[in-house]
Amino acid sequence: PDKGKPATAPASYPMAPIGTVESCFSTRNGTPRQPLVVPLARATVVLNPARVAAEALEGLASYSHCWILYVFHLNTDLDKMWKDPARSKLKAKVRVPRLKGGKMGVLATRTPHRPNPIGLSVAKVWRQWMDMQFCFLE
Repeated sequence: PDKGKPATAPASYPMAPIGTVESCFSTRNGTPRQPLVVPLARATVVLNPARVAAEALEGLASYSHCWILYVFHLNTDLDKMWKDPARSKLKAKVRVPRLKGGKMGVLATRTPHRPNPIGLSVAKVWRQWMDMQFCFLE
């Protein structure tokens, strides 16, 4: 690279899943939007040992919480958004339940239907790491 010019960012970033979340909810519909509505709900993050070495988790058990980044893979418009963004029907504003039908910008909400389907949750670490699994609360 030329030292006088700043590096340009790539147009996309290839990613591959390193694990999956196994939730106590079997379908997208019916899953609560607010995690505190169902305080006993649990999920397990199962990491793929081919992508994440057990040593990568060393020390994590000494923390009370961790961050989980994930893809809203059940977003109904995801295939169109990735394969043909021009056909995607993403809306700039969505209805927010707490606004009684009022709309808010999509990036100010927790809707999974976003221009970039990446989500972030804080997770409570509550047990030792065995079999490349750990549990969390949203």
